[in-house]
Amino acid sequence: MAATYVLAVSLWPIQAIQAQITAAPRIQTGSTPELNWPNYGQSAIGTTVTGVVDTHGNQASVPMASITKIVTALTVLQNKPLAAGQAGPTITFTAEDAGRYNQYYIAGGSIAKADAGMQLSEYQILQGMLIRSANNYADALAVWAYGSMDNYLTAAKSYLASQQLTHTVLADASGFSPGSKSSASDLVKIGTLALGQPAIADIVSQQAATLPNVGPMYNTNLLLGTNDVVGIKTGTTDQAGSCLLFAAKYTIGSTLVTVVGATLGAPNHPTLARDVVKLLASTKASFQEIPLASLNQQFAVYKTPWGAEAKAVANKNSKVVTWPSDIQQTVNTVYLSPGDNPTDVGTVTFNLGNQTYKSTLVLDKPLEKPGIVWRLSHPREVFEQ
Repeated sequence: MAATYVLAVSLWPIQAIQAQITAAPRIQTGSTPELNWPNYGQSAIGTTVTGVVDTHGNQASVPMASITKIVTALTVLQNKPLAAGQAGPTITFTAEDAGRYNQYYIAGGSIAKADAGMQLSEYQILQGMLIRSANNYADALAVWAYGSMDNYLTAAKSYLASQQLTHTVLADASGFSPGSKSSASDLVKIGTLALGQPAIADIVSQQAATLPNVGPMYNTNLLLGTNDVVGIKTGTTDQAGSCLLFAAKYTIGSTLVTVVGATLGAPNHPTLARDVVKLLASTKASFQEIPLASLNQQFAVYKTPWGAEAKAVANKNSKVVTWPSDIQQTVNTVYLSPGDNPTDVGTVTFNLGNQTYKSTLVLDKPLEKPGIVWRLSHPREVFEQ
């Protein structure tokens, strides 16, 4: 009988152990920085990964002038997409297009040559629209892509709704109308979408271009090619003032960060350029490279009644460049049977706004089984677990 008891105690299976979480639920990264904002209009700043991180001024819908053409490019490419390096279809200007040239000329809008019968590729018209900011090219492209201006505006409204750009409304394709409006925070999102389109990202980075039968044209963005600025679009009307949707690329730590910002309602473009340089400098200085997990850092521990212990630790170093804010971290672990040594025992997930990062957790050593002496001296724990 005693032998049977010893055998039963020795062989009775031990239930799997649940880990105890030892990591804090968040990482503190510091307070929100004070940026060097312009003292007029409204502004917003963000990155292509995080979205908007901070704003200044009332984020109401206001005229955005020729920044509207970025929305036009995005909407046209929904229907007439261009892959990287593609010229796209050849477009023949109509008599109606030639008439638009005259209308904008009389009204004092920005224009480029568009004689009836003249031909340019889709890519070239995008260049004329985004580099020279030709209003007549914006209208021609929109009507070519959708058949009429009304159809284009319907498509643009649908596109804006699909992207949840609730502060952006269009009255035209060019932005010459004060009814084409947005907010700086919406424009950060629009700029991010634009940089994700290879044709747009390529064109807005060009300081100049030459089109056949049109000649050379020069980018109106005073900051392009300076202060790490890579684009993207200016805007100027009496109602909107001087406006700029801008992007700059910085290497912070070992990470390339693309900052996207917008400032609306400046008194003139030289003042706007000066103030955006200050805003970008303070933005760059505010990003931090934060270690999320270090190799062998403990996040949980498995403890047994018989004194065995194994830690759940990170399997590598991981870090992230982020805007100062609390980083939420969540640890998930598996139940572990003593004696097992799986390749991983869970994950730690870091949430930074709309960003998510994960690190795998592994054991620092196998979780030992109980010995025969403990089993025999703790029969209740063996049989009642």
